[in-house]
Amino acid sequence: CTITNGVVELDELKKAADEYNGFGDVAAKSNMIMTLHNEGFELAKLPDGRLVYHVLFEYLNPKTVFMQYQMSTAPTTGDPVSLFQKWPNRFRSLHLQGLRKGAVTGGGNNQVALGSPDDMFDWPKVLTSAKTSGGITNYFVEQNWDLFVQSIAYLKTLSI
Repeated sequence: CTITNGVVELDELKKAADEYNGFGDVAAKSNMIMTLHNEGFELAKLPDGRLVYHVLFEYLNPKTVFMQYQMSTAPTTGDPVSLFQKWPNRFRSLHLQGLRKGAVTGGGNNQVALGSPDDMFDWPKVLTSAKTSGGITNYFVEQNWDLFVQSIAYLKTLSI
């Protein structure tokens, strides 16, 4: 999709969704799944101000096209627990990243270890919702080595 000044036209979004649905159909015939990773055009807006990511759910086939949720996009896409509940079983993987409280983007120095005092996420709540509502079956800690080691230590303390 072409992004102009942070905006994607609805016709382009529909065209992309049609392509993703086609990929999903092909994948399903091969006992595979199509999973869309939300780090690109999905974070743009439509001319009416709606977030492309949210509108995609209306156009993607829920039986053949699933989402991978990128925690670093939460400042843009919204609370992951709410998203998992709003679109149940539409997600298949989760990229875990702790973000500094108050961060407006997931980049730069905004990443922190999961469960650290500065982390904006309630991980037991996020992970429980991911499992029970979201449909997530694959989890990936996606951080630099030092944060990864700290995050794994924290995750080992949880029982979900």
